[in-house]
Amino acid sequence: MILRAPRRWPRSSAPADWAWWRRSTTPGVPEAALVGLAALDDGTLIFDAPRASRKIANIGHDPHVAVVVGWSDDTTVQIEGVAAVAHGELRGDYGRAYNEQFPGSRALDDDFAVVAIRPTWLRSYTATAGAPDVTEAHWAPSTGGRLGA
Repeated sequence: MILRAPRRWPRSSAPADWAWWRRSTTPGVPEAALVGLAALDDGTLIFDAPRASRKIANIGHDPHVAVVVGWSDDTTVQIEGVAAVAHGELRGDYGRAYNEQFPGSRALDDDFAVVAIRPTWLRSYTATAGAPDVTEAHWAPSTGGRLGA
């Protein structure tokens, strides 16, 4: 099954209010950071980061990541997946897609990396006055690693 995600996530016509990514560093110490997160139509999530950042080094050690995206209407989406730094033509494609959603980003600057996350699990949760609306989905894991030549 392929995740089909719109450029704007469920139940919202506005971009996410925030996105938080988390993964464990090499010795198992958690790392978390607020990131700009773009969603492609095929479900791939994209963010950029300086090449010298901990995020990029940590993905090289272990590509498994978790992301939480939230909106002010009490909707959150939790995502687990496999991340990889994009290279070559794919880096350009992903970087341009990121720039469409975040004009003025530095995604295609030489000192920045473009990271793609392929989701393996997702939970959408909307807290309302009544019962919460919860949806989960699973996908076959991706191998991570290098994207593009």
